[in-house]
Amino acid sequence: RVLMNRTGLEDSVVCLRDPAFRKSPGYVERVPGRLKAVFEEAEEEGRAAVRKLKREVVEKKGSHGLIRYAPTFESYAPDEKIGNPETEQAPDREAKDVIFGGLQ
Repeated sequence: RVLMNRTGLEDSVVCLRDPAFRKSPGYVERVPGRLKAVFEEAEEEGRAAVRKLKREVVEKKGSHGLIRYAPTFESYAPDEKIGNPETEQAPDREAKDVIFGGLQ
């Protein structure tokens, strides 16, 4: 919402990720649910809000400064902190272990 209300929106760059990567077999099978929550809304209400926000951004920005990208799931390589309650990090920090390709 902050982005939509700023006067400098025309100078901003917005990246919109294609969510199709979430259907790839490797992602579905290997990435734990608690980390998937970092990349997707659990409830339909949240998914609808994200779709609405994306539509509003596209309507306001047009194609200027709008980058659409379609990442591919490459791997999930957790470090030794996963599963250790003393060193385990919050899911948004652990999400760095989910590796994507196609972001060049």
